[in-house]
Amino acid sequence: MNDKEYIVVPFRPTIKRSAKYGEIALQVHEILNHYVAMGWSYIGIEKIDAQFEKSMQSEAGVSVQVMIFSK
Repeated sequence: MNDKEYIVVPFRPTIKRSAKYGEIALQVHEILNHYVAMGWSYIGIEKIDAQFEKSMQSEAGVSVQVMIFSK
């Protein structure tokens, strides 16, 4: 039996056009530190693709990145 608990945190990095990619690393760093301080262990970042339900408009999709932790 798996007694582990998991948490999945949406991650959508945002940077200004003039910013360096280091800004994304800093955002990852801050989220990691926040959840590790609460006792979670980092597993990884995953991309989830989803499709909107069919409607009168053409089908569209969205991709969401999530950070996964366990304890």
